[in-house]
Amino acid sequence: MAEPGSNPDLTGLQPAYRVTVRRSVAWLYLIVFTFVAISAVLRLVNDPDALGIGLSVVQLVCYGYMLFFYTGHPPALFVTPDGLRFRRFLRAGPVLPWSAIREVRVQGRWDEHSSVVTDDGRSLRLTAMPVEDAQRLATALDTSRS
Repeated sequence: MAEPGSNPDLTGLQPAYRVTVRRSVAWLYLIVFTFVAISAVLRLVNDPDALGIGLSVVQLVCYGYMLFFYTGHPPALFVTPDGLRFRRFLRAGPVLPWSAIREVRVQGRWDEHSSVVTDDGRSLRLTAMPVEDAQRLATALDTSRS
């Protein structure tokens, strides 16, 4: 474990790694949202009942969330001098301090992502971090702890 105050050298690492949403996926979300919005409006125009209103609202909220927040605020990983911050949904969670990270598992041939293992045994994916940067992070953590 790292001694308190011994932060790794973050040279060469980006401050943020964001999942890039392909334009084709963003367009697909926009097209689906347009059809959902049209169906919701048609349901509301043609003699709405409580169920129709409820379904329309749920549809618009769910697909609006996917369109706006996922394409506008995709999952991300933030590298700070104090530790790592993960954003899975709308906002980033608390900082995971360097001292709470047991090891960095660099993406292997059969792995989808690199990951960090915390002191309590959780495995957290290093979202959108290239293999070279994950290796650089693992080396920096090992160097700061020796």
